[in-house]
Amino acid sequence: MHTCTRTTSGQCRAASDVIMFFSSVKRASSGAFLVLCVFGFVTSPTCPSNCVCAVSGHVTCQPKMTSFPLGLPSSTIGINLQGTFGNKNSIATLTHSDLSVFSKIENFYVSYSEVSKLDDDLFQGLTEIKRIALKHNKISQINSKIFHGLNGVFLVDLTGNTGCKIADNAFASLNNLQDLILGDLSIGRASAAMFNGLTRLRQLDLHGNNLEKVSVQTFQQLSSLKILDLSGNRLATIPDSFEAVFQKLKIIQLLDNPWRCTCDIQWLKHLNQSIMYSVYSGSVPACASPTLLKYHTIYHTADKDFTCIPPKILQCGDPYTVKQGDMLHITCQIEGDLFPNVTWVKPDGTMISAPSVSISDPRYKTRRDVNTDLTALATDDGVWTVQAANDKAKDERTFRVHVQIPSTTSTTTTTTSPVESADGLDAGFLVAVGGFGGTVLLGLIIFASVLCCSQAKKGQVAPEESTEWGQREHFDKITFVVAPLTK
Repeated sequence: MHTCTRTTSGQCRAASDVIMFFSSVKRASSGAFLVLCVFGFVTSPTCPSNCVCAVSGHVTCQPKMTSFPLGLPSSTIGINLQGTFGNKNSIATLTHSDLSVFSKIENFYVSYSEVSKLDDDLFQGLTEIKRIALKHNKISQINSKIFHGLNGVFLVDLTGNTGCKIADNAFASLNNLQDLILGDLSIGRASAAMFNGLTRLRQLDLHGNNLEKVSVQTFQQLSSLKILDLSGNRLATIPDSFEAVFQKLKIIQLLDNPWRCTCDIQWLKHLNQSIMYSVYSGSVPACASPTLLKYHTIYHTADKDFTCIPPKILQCGDPYTVKQGDMLHITCQIEGDLFPNVTWVKPDGTMISAPSVSISDPRYKTRRDVNTDLTALATDDGVWTVQAANDKAKDERTFRVHVQIPSTTSTTTTTTSPVESADGLDAGFLVAVGGFGGTVLLGLIIFASVLCCSQAKKGQVAPEESTEWGQREHFDKITFVVAPLTK
């Protein structure tokens, strides 16, 4: 028997009916029934068959849905479409029409549902919404329009949308955002513009994003930040300009990064240890290299072991000799830790940068050959400079490149003098000569030579005749009368 002392008789009967209802289903253990217990005991008559719609306004739907559920009460304030890793929904797109009727919605959770696209105006008009979680889907892009006008949102969780591209200013209109979870997106780069306007942000989670570098400007604008998670990235170093940012935090996660314990991160050792401890594992970040310090925690590494090797160019080929148009291959052996950025400067001032060396790469070396290949041009001939520099120091060295330019061969055409040319002889003369033997021909040649010589010795040619002679292109006709041979 049940009693009721604090309510009216009607209320007492309602409570008694609820108790009797629970008694009749006390062996039930389904997730839907548990949701009923939490969110109001009674479901809406318009609720789809695969969902539980509590009178409190919260809706939870079972996995393996192939589309957004239709027929949900317009008074719904919370929607949870929660698949699991092994039992997913299959909802490719979330559209504005899916949510437009829920003007009072506050919480929207969609996980493991294969969502790949969001309408730009998905949340338009939903001014009451406070929490948005779209975890472990396949969302490819978050642009600058999706969250426009959502001033009341204080949590956004996009964890697990691997490969998702986030536009600059994507969260800028979320003026009251406090928690931004962007884990396991593999974004590769976190720009300052991505977090513009988040002056009230208290927690930023960037774990699992393949970050090799982070800029201090990215976090300086987050004036209210207290928790920062950079774990599970590819960070091997972080400049001491971060010290002022880190000192303002309550918790920072730096685990599971390939930290290279050089003088560049020595400042981390002296950071407040309570900030560095992981709330998840209770451990602190450890050195991944150099080999001597591998697996040592940063805190237990002696100050003297945080060493750096200044950049030094050990050798370069000198000189290089190459033919114009052939491939010029330049190799320089360089050392440094952190390994320096390398640049070649051509004789005309043109700069060529070598690919940067990733210090998170397990093949990272403090000494290595750095190469460049290019087609040799005439302008490459001369003195080159190679420069190696990191944040600590700089070194440079010069070497010569000789570019051989093929010489051009000129062809000279010689004009035959009229005196020496046989073309000057009349064709009839040649025919006539052809009828005689070699002796006669020789005699004729001797005769012509004597005649020419005698004319030259006289020296009585008039000036105008000399001019005319120089302008002629061939000899005048000469007739030879030859007496027949006698026997």
